[in-house]
Amino acid sequence: MNKIFLYILVLGCMLSTAGCGALLDKAEPMNVRYFAPTVVGAQDSGGASSQSQGQAQPLRLGRIRASDHLRERIAYRISESELGYNEGLRWTEPPDAYFQRALGRELFESGRFEHIIAGIAPQLEAELTAFEDLRPQKAVRVEARVLVHDGRQVVLEHTFRVEESRKDDSPTAIAEALSRALQKCVAQISSEIDNALRASASAPAPTTPS
Repeated sequence: MNKIFLYILVLGCMLSTAGCGALLDKAEPMNVRYFAPTVVGAQDSGGASSQSQGQAQPLRLGRIRASDHLRERIAYRISESELGYNEGLRWTEPPDAYFQRALGRELFESGRFEHIIAGIAPQLEAELTAFEDLRPQKAVRVEARVLVHDGRQVVLEHTFRVEESRKDDSPTAIAEALSRALQKCVAQISSEIDNALRASASAPAPTTPS
């Protein structure tokens, strides 16, 4: 009797293992596709040069980051309060890498600003808060919060938002539209920083009461 019970138990285990293996064999692996926005140089996007804008202004790059929800998975927004992710679509890098690269090209390769590593200079800190597909609108959105300060006072504090239409729902069209929106966003940031620093430099120094 014990031998029969043991035989049934072993047979059941074998059948169970075979069934699990069959289920695993039938499962199709996820087809993950990778995309990257195109970040053009400032000379290709019509960026201002130091000759057209005057002397290059010194600027130091501080912390450039992205909000915690912006990672490799490509995000889409259904409404202002609902966000989702395309499980099978990925960026080749986190979006903050594209943002920092685009900023560097627009600010410094254009000749508008002098990249300061050490020494006294206004500092730029920025956070990429949106880098997403807008589902109902057939558009994309890039949004960034920017802070420029001189260590004592704020020179510029502003949120920049750019929305760009896309031609269709394909991942390629989404990546291309986000490329255009990113370039427009960093161009706006560069222009506003330039204006703010020039206005700050030309403002009269505060007088100290005697």
